[in-house]
Amino acid sequence: MVDIAVARREQMDLVQSFGRVFDQFDVLICPGVSIPPFPWRHLNPQEIDGQPVENYMAWLGLTSSLTVVGHPVTAVPAGLDAAGTPFGVQVVGPMYSDRRLLAIASALEEAWQQTSGLARPVPNFDQLAVTSSTCRTEGRLVHGT
Repeated sequence: MVDIAVARREQMDLVQSFGRVFDQFDVLICPGVSIPPFPWRHLNPQEIDGQPVENYMAWLGLTSSLTVVGHPVTAVPAGLDAAGTPFGVQVVGPMYSDRRLLAIASALEEAWQQTSGLARPVPNFDQLAVTSSTCRTEGRLVHGT
């Protein structure tokens, strides 16, 4: 019980500290994840910057840290990276500002639609329709299901 109380106190300290960011800023924009997409065969990246990834949560630090502080967060597509893969950002708002956060995120996405390189990528459905995939078969083999 003491451990739970200590952890809860630490979480509350984080919540209050993070909340002070919004004394100066309307929203916080940060990466969705810290790495580009990785092969679908793996549940998580096998390495980051040449270092092995120890567990599933190790590569989700940016996302999970925002979950701990409990502020509203939404993901916004932000175009394609240098390798041509889609990426996005997280937009974080002050506590209890969900409606305002969604309005800001919508405005960002609308503005980015007008900017080359930042617009939401549109899949080529004709190309996808004729693409064969072995992910269902191989996925069962890789993940043992």
